[in-house]
Amino acid sequence: MPFVTIDTNVKVNVTDTMLEEVTDIIVKTLHKPENAVTVKINTGVVMAFGGSSKPPGALIEVKSIGYGNKKEELAQQFLDFAQTYFNAEGQFVGIHFVDMKANDVSHNGVLMG
Repeated sequence: MPFVTIDTNVKVNVTDTMLEEVTDIIVKTLHKPENAVTVKINTGVVMAFGGSSKPPGALIEVKSIGYGNKKEELAQQFLDFAQTYFNAEGQFVGIHFVDMKANDVSHNGVLMG
C-alpha cells in the first residue's frame, strides 16, 4: 500500500533504523499495516535545489490510498526526518503526496479495490 521514496544529495549509509523510522511514521500516522509499507531511500543523488547542488536537501514522495487530514502532520514528520538524517534545511525539502486509487494498487498480487 503506502510507498515512500526519499532522494537526497547527501551521501549517508542507509540504516535499518532509518527505514524503520519512515515505516513507523506511516504506520502510526495513517494507521496502515506495517507489512504493507515499502520504503526506499536513495542517497548521494545528483540534485539541484533552487539551481544549486550545494545545499543538503531531499525530495520525498509518499504514495498512499487516502490520507484523511494527515498530510500536514506527515509533512512535518518527514521534514524532521530529513533534518535529522541529512542535515537538510526546510526550504530544500520537497514532499509530494500522491493519493492512489485502490484499483490501481496491488499488494500480494491482489488489487486493493
